[in-house]
Amino acid sequence: MASATNFFEFKALDATDNEIPLSNFKGKVVLVVNTASKCGFTYQYKNLESVYQEIKKEYPDDFTIIGFPCNQFGGQEPGSNEEIQNFCSLDQKVTFPVLGKINVNGDDAHPLYKWLKHEKPGLLGLERVKWNFEKFLIGRNGKVVDRWASTTEPEKFQGRILEEIKKPAPAS
Repeated sequence: MASATNFFEFKALDATDNEIPLSNFKGKVVLVVNTASKCGFTYQYKNLESVYQEIKKEYPDDFTIIGFPCNQFGGQEPGSNEEIQNFCSLDQKVTFPVLGKINVNGDDAHPLYKWLKHEKPGLLGLERVKWNFEKFLIGRNGKVVDRWASTTEPEKFQGRILEEIKKPAPAS
């Protein structure tokens, strides 16, 4: 999808292989995170959920987080989609959408991630994800507005998410 101009033009598979048009989230601010169940940063599921719940209290229709499980970093997401969903909902108490497992780097990277990395390259302009729990913030207009490394905990940029939410919605 090299011709894509915004996040909402992509589709992804959910954990049961149903196609989800990301246009379902149009008009929302979206935090996209590549996740893993057996990573040193897995504790961030709880941090992400906390930020998600706190923002949803004040802005129930304006924000979501979407998790994209990935097994490309140290084999830290080895489970099936069903196992990942169980871990997220039962162990981590995650209520935001966690979709089907994807690749975020390499030739077979999901087209969304190819686009995200191109729109907001990482350190030294590299178009790759360094590790699990990298985060991309998408504005209501579908453009990538910010990116954070795995080491940056969600509560540290909660204010930035709120800034984006408070911007006027784009004209349709």
